[in-house]
Amino acid sequence: MPLPEDIRAVKSVGDAADNRLDDIDWLRHELGDPSPGHESDLMRLLLSRVTLNNMFQFCVLLDAQGAMWDMNHAALRGAGITRTDIHRKPFWEARWWQTSVQKQLKAAIGRAAHGEFVRYDVDIIGRASGSEVITIDFDIVPVKDRDGNVRFLICEGRDVTEQRRLERSCVSTRSPPRSCGVALKRSSIASATRSTRSIANCGSSMSSCA
Repeated sequence: MPLPEDIRAVKSVGDAADNRLDDIDWLRHELGDPSPGHESDLMRLLLSRVTLNNMFQFCVLLDAQGAMWDMNHAALRGAGITRTDIHRKPFWEARWWQTSVQKQLKAAIGRAAHGEFVRYDVDIIGRASGSEVITIDFDIVPVKDRDGNVRFLICEGRDVTEQRRLERSCVSTRSPPRSCGVALKRSSIASATRSTRSIANCGSSMSSCA
């Protein structure tokens, strides 16, 4: 397929499922040109986008003030929203956080904007296209420029709903540590398998996962 004529041209934010397939096609084209140890600027961009949109954990890019600039497909699908819905809007106004945890999030963004790595568990709206509440292991990583100033924030979230439920169950029933450890490991593997299977299904039927 033809490559974009000017990747710096400013256009409307794209929400179409075909955009993700275009990225894969363009990356395949770019990978066929350079020799080992060489790459184009477009290749670097596409490598990042293809990787990001095929991760099962949620990932969001904010500026230091907390405005959303981009997020991966898993995050969009989990909340049942599009990139147009969130572009340049405050992170705490997004659908994930409509569980009355905005104040905690704002404080966490403020700490990260001052250079602190922040991590905690939180309940958000994030499964079945925004119809379920889940628990995520959430973190914010500050991204600094050459002068050490925080310019961006990377937010990540991993679904740990089942793991935390099992942990609470183990504590309440005083189950042996070994049996709890085995159950938690199985739960973690099952959760990753479900997420991977969901991504695979989206890959084979992109229109239903947009």
